[in-house]
Amino acid sequence: SEELILDLCNYAKSIGLDFSSTPYSIREAEFLVEKCRVPFVKIASMELNNLEYLELLARLNTPLVLSTGMGSIQEIDRAVDAVTSHHNDLIVLHCNSIYPTPSNDVNLNNIHMLRERFAEVPIGFSDHTLGIETSIAAAAMGAAVIEKHFTLDRSRVGMDNHMAIEANELKEMVKAVRNVNLALGCHNRTLGEAELAQKKNMRRSIVTARPISSGHAIARDDIVFKRPGDGIPIEDVSLILGKRALRDLPEDVIIELTDI
Repeated sequence: SEELILDLCNYAKSIGLDFSSTPYSIREAEFLVEKCRVPFVKIASMELNNLEYLELLARLNTPLVLSTGMGSIQEIDRAVDAVTSHHNDLIVLHCNSIYPTPSNDVNLNNIHMLRERFAEVPIGFSDHTLGIETSIAAAAMGAAVIEKHFTLDRSRVGMDNHMAIEANELKEMVKAVRNVNLALGCHNRTLGEAELAQKKNMRRSIVTARPISSGHAIARDDIVFKRPGDGIPIEDVSLILGKRALRDLPEDVIIELTDI
């Protein structure tokens, strides 16, 4: 009932969770937006070809999350157009509506395809597989949203209860998805302070392979490359070769520019 949904909504907000729901009529959608003040409305896959309904939802001027199970790419095109003709606050979820979905039918690469096709729309994943691995993989592919069915008791009877995850699995999945999201980082090649410091430990410097006398012209056989990397780096070996030593250098010491 609306009363119980509102109770759920208020409870979720009281413990710091966003609340939403999937309406199956405009009246239900208006209740969610006006009474529950949901941050978004979720649209079930079954409504993908219900263009009149999608346009009515879009006119509520609230963010929408659209599942695409059972839909052809042409149907997805039309559904996205129906919403974006009113506003662009939309997320599209790749989805397979088999409960549970076998791994060989998931087609996670559709996330990339949809991202290329709808460049201005974030793409997520609605996961109906057993376990949590596929959601983690979707996160690694850059899914903007992960939808996963959750239950307090998988043994209870229900349409989707048998393929939903329980509390311990949900906790594990959320942790893994957040870690993957952090690990994705950025496209630009960046080196943090810790990694830059590691270069001094892990890379090699130019080191004497044998004792070198003052005035000797340093040849390739006179040097080797060893760690740590806080001396002259390997790529600057041309600065050393052919130069004369200014002092006697013992075997197995890092050569400095002041030595030549």
